[in-house]
Amino acid sequence: MSKTINFGIDLGTTNSLIAKFNKGAVEVYKNPVGFKETLPSVVAFRNDRILVGEKGRVYLEKDPKSTVGQFKRKMGTTESYKIKSLDQSKTPIELSAFVLKELKTFIHTGETPEAVVITIPASF
Repeated sequence: MSKTINFGIDLGTTNSLIAKFNKGAVEVYKNPVGFKETLPSVVAFRNDRILVGEKGRVYLEKDPKSTVGQFKRKMGTTESYKIKSLDQSKTPIELSAFVLKELKTFIHTGETPEAVVITIPASF
């Protein structure tokens, strides 16, 4: 039994977003914090917290050894990123999962993404 695709995600190198085609129009969901349509594709690890998006981007300069951006460029490779505050490494897939989980919080309709199209540029 196949599911109907009910959401689309642009998993971007710099920014990501989630949208839905509804009644002939595309609705781009906004971040409940700050109400922007895009989410920076950045993940920061601070003590026991994982900060995604704008909150994570703040730490790109403050704590670059525990913050990762531009990881999507390494998707499909064996490369991983050493996270100093965790004393472990994270793969681009793991980092992307944090971005996808955060995008899910943008959905204000109570719906759950069941079948999603995720776009990526052809050069990846």
